[in-house]
Amino acid sequence: MKMKRFKTAAVFGLLFMAMTIPVRFVYAETEQDALIVQDISTDGETFFPPSDVLSDVEEDIQGEIRIHLTDGGTGTVKSGITFECVLAALIVNGNYELTEPFSGTGVDLNEIENSEQLSEAAQQLADIEVSGETGITDQNGDLSFSDLSTGVYLILAEETESFDVITPTLAAIPTWNEETGEMAYQVLMEPKHTPRPEESLTEAPQTSLQDDTIYYLIGGLLCIAGAAILAFAGFWKRSKKDDEEIL
Repeated sequence: MKMKRFKTAAVFGLLFMAMTIPVRFVYAETEQDALIVQDISTDGETFFPPSDVLSDVEEDIQGEIRIHLTDGGTGTVKSGITFECVLAALIVNGNYELTEPFSGTGVDLNEIENSEQLSEAAQQLADIEVSGETGITDQNGDLSFSDLSTGVYLILAEETESFDVITPTLAAIPTWNEETGEMAYQVLMEPKHTPRPEESLTEAPQTSLQDDTIYYLIGGLLCIAGAAILAFAGFWKRSKKDDEEIL
């Protein structure tokens, strides 16, 4: 009787292991996917003054663009990141006019009406190889570009494996404050950034999970097979016993 109970418990135990092994694998894969797609970008929008007030811009005033990097993904460091500040457009007769390196891009900064158009324009201008003033973030992810003349500046970050992918940004001096209806010559911006799809964070763990799947499946099949053998052995033993009793 004790042996029968033991075999029954063993069968259920093996079946439980066979069912839970695939569940643990799916859970691990979901956690990894969540880590990859985890979205940690920030709102780095700035606004251009409306065309009807551009003519009122005081061109003799010098401005400043202060950059603050918000925290990146796990393990990233926001200090020591090199940024480049490039003059992309001047204010001419109440309109933005692209500087020479960008004049052939077809971008019209005077037609920008929303953040999506602003991002597209920044990306188009970022495709042009130019050089400008550079600066490096401190331990807090901060840096400043000062003594800047009026116009629009393209803010670029140098590619680095120590931080997220930083989106090119356009900032105007002055920048328009919609709430107060005034122009600000000192601009604070937080560039958008997204996790870097490095092999060490994405491909390697996924490959490992895929490799382990084979072992999980084999283990599950062995458990099921073991449970079936035990069940069959018990059935065969009972049948043999019944035959002996009949004889």
